[in-house]
Amino acid sequence: MNLYDLFTRQVEQRPGAAAVTEWRQSRIVTLSFQDLESAASRAAAMLAASGLQAGDPVLVLVPMSIDLYVALLAVFRLRLLAVFLDPSAAGGTSSAAAGPSRPRP
Repeated sequence: MNLYDLFTRQVEQRPGAAAVTEWRQSRIVTLSFQDLESAASRAAAMLAASGLQAGDPVLVLVPMSIDLYVALLAVFRLRLLAVFLDPSAAGGTSSAAAGPSRPRP
């Protein structure tokens, strides 16, 4: 059983329970397991529509937030190879790192 399987089990068993919480613009934002699954499903559909398939590399440039959990679950769902970068910690290298990913010959 992997992390995504454990997550989907929680969605089935406790869909309305709080999954993630963050402080955003002077208020607390909480997503339930079902809300988080729905957001991750939409993100995965968007990634798949761009042509990404299982095993493809993808760079995820997302700050530490609920959005990071959504992206993480979308990547797990599609079984992509991902590198996650926090834009605030990228140290000015994010523009270079965000270039197209090409396999090495």
